Order: sequence, then structure tokens, then C-alpha cells
Amino acid sequence: MDAAAADAASYVHVGFRADFRRRGDVLEYFVVAMGERWKGEDVLVVLRRTDGRLWAICNICPHAGYPLDEGDIEDLGESASGRDLGSPVVSCPAHSYLFDMERGTCINMADNCPPAPVYRAQLRGDRLFLSLQPDQDGATGTHKLCKSDENAIQLEMVDRALNRKYGRLISPNELLAVPPRRSKSKGGPD
Repeated sequence: MDAAAADAASYVHVGFRADFRRRGDVLEYFVVAMGERWKGEDVLVVLRRTDGRLWAICNICPHAGYPLDEGDIEDLGESASGRDLGSPVVSCPAHSYLFDMERGTCINMADNCPPAPVYRAQLRGDRLFLSLQPDQDGATGTHKLCKSDENAIQLEMVDRALNRKYGRLISPNELLAVPPRRSKSKGGPD
């Protein structure tokens, strides 16, 4: 068996391009549920429409066991911290732990949470394929950020989620730039 045939044999067909649902302006997602074709844990697959890149991560939070697709999924690009992770970030709906979808690592609580398994995903025409085994090169747990980068990414996630739900609100950076109001004291100058 040549290398291309061996690589193709390590993937299983799990769905179709039409199965993806839109999430914001840039991302689409699909949850591959354990079933007849897929015997592993549920997997969250995210597609970036602008360049066709795919990421796949175990859909169960390794910390609390909640489905990650019920949390926020954001492609931050270059975040407020100036750091570009290169992949979308998904937050657990239970405790807001943030996971880098490329590596599976927990961004904001790495010391308290093991990495989530990541898989390789491919679109071949309109058919979606997943690797049979988690990517051993992906979920290394070594992608740690400094506290200020963690906080900036978490604030960016919250800001985007609120904007999507309620429309444009004042951003944390704009809030910090607004000078505090002075209260008028009785008998003082106006």
C-alpha cells in the first residue's frame, strides 16, 4: 500500500458539506455524533469559509464533560492582545474554559484542564472525512499564554458573543478609554 492509500484508509466518511451550520460571519460548524460510521466520541468540526480550513476537536470538554458546540466558537484572528492563534477558539458553556481548536489545549486554565483530543478533517468534494485516531501532534498541552494574553482573549470572546446576541455594544477597550464622570456636589461650581 502506498502512502496516499494508507493516508486515505486512516480516514472515515462522516458527513457532507451541506451538514455544516453557519456560526457568525466566517465560521460554520458540524457535530459528528457517535453512530454507525463514527465509533469515537462526538467531534466538533469547524470550517472557516474564507479559506476552507477545517479543525476538529472532541466535542466533550475534558474538564466538565459539557458539549463544546453549546459554547461560543470564534475565529479571533489577531485578538486584542495582538496574538494570532491561527485557529478558532471554542469555549465550554459550563465554566468558560477556552480551547485552541488546532492544538486542543485549554488557553485560560491550562494547569487545571487536560487538552481535548483533536482530529484531522478533510473535505473531499462535498464529503467530510475525519481521521480515525486523534492527532498525536495536536493535543500536546504545551501552548501556554501569559495571563494578559489569556485575559485579552477571554474578553474578546465575551465581547463578540455579546455583540452577536445584542448588537454592537461598547467594547472593553472603549470602556477603559472613557473618563469617569464627576458627580456634582451641592453648592459647588457647575
